[in-house]
Amino acid sequence: RAWKGILPLQNVHATYRLSEGSEPLEAAEELMRADEAYFSSFSQFERLRSSLRKETGVSCGPGRTAEELREAGIDANVFPSEVEWREWCK
Repeated sequence: RAWKGILPLQNVHATYRLSEGSEPLEAAEELMRADEAYFSSFSQFERLRSSLRKETGVSCGPGRTAEELREAGIDANVFPSEVEWREWCK
């Protein structure tokens, strides 16, 4: 499900989960315009990465997602949770 709110100072998009089948069209479209994106799993990132612009910042929580992004050569910003990420984006 795509987060509908755009923070006032930046074009920010948070993704939560993937549905079975094709990538969520709404999430992909919003990611094409996002300056920052937060992923809660590496599978989300893999599925939606083609929708990210080269300059879009990638963020995630600590743990497995951060490890897998690092292993894939992605320099992600790591936050304790999505709440802290949203605060950082303001």
